[in-house]
Amino acid sequence: MKTRRIRTVFAVIMMVALTVEASNASFTLTDNQHLDVITEYYLGSLFDSSTADVHQGGCVWNAYVNDNAVLRVLDYRDGTDGLSVGRTRIKGNGQLIVSGGKTGAIDAEENSRIMISGGETGDILAFDNSHIDLFGGAIPKVYVGDNSTLNIYADSFILGSGLSLEGNRLLGTGILSRQWLDGTSWTTQISGNAEATVMLIPEPATLLLLGLGGLMLRKRKTVN
Repeated sequence: MKTRRIRTVFAVIMMVALTVEASNASFTLTDNQHLDVITEYYLGSLFDSSTADVHQGGCVWNAYVNDNAVLRVLDYRDGTDGLSVGRTRIKGNGQLIVSGGKTGAIDAEENSRIMISGGETGDILAFDNSHIDLFGGAIPKVYVGDNSTLNIYADSFILGSGLSLEGNRLLGTGILSRQWLDGTSWTTQISGNAEATVMLIPEPATLLLLGLGGLMLRKRKTVN
């Protein structure tokens, strides 16, 4: 009986040790290396032209994307919920592409680029000459600083108090909301210098009409 208890305790200790080791694991990618993330990592660093795709079951608590590297977030860790990538910092010409899953706060610096078409993220901070394209997803707040560029592609827009349009350029700070091209609603707080460029992208049906008959596109703007 005593021996059996000792073995049970030892097995539990080993299980805990393996769990801690897995959660503290890290990876570094260089050159053209690629990694499909399907398990948990505490830290992930991408350099050169390396790439990493975060799938269901995968999680990177802290991500650093540098040089010409690309990090793609594809799915939630648990399929329908759970953090996919935690705090993310992008520098150089690095890219972050989010089409699903849940990403934490994002810092974009230098000439980095972010493209979001789905999923959900934390607040985004854009500095230097970074570039952000939003096509979908849930993004609570975007801080637009320095010479960074923010393009928001949507079906229509509602400008909250403090926001105004000068052509397609968004001026001021405040709450911007309405619908993405797929019909889902969204709300994003714009802060910082807020000199963002807002692009209204035509719906697929309108594009078809333009191609067939050369019809003039009418941009729909709703101001709150």
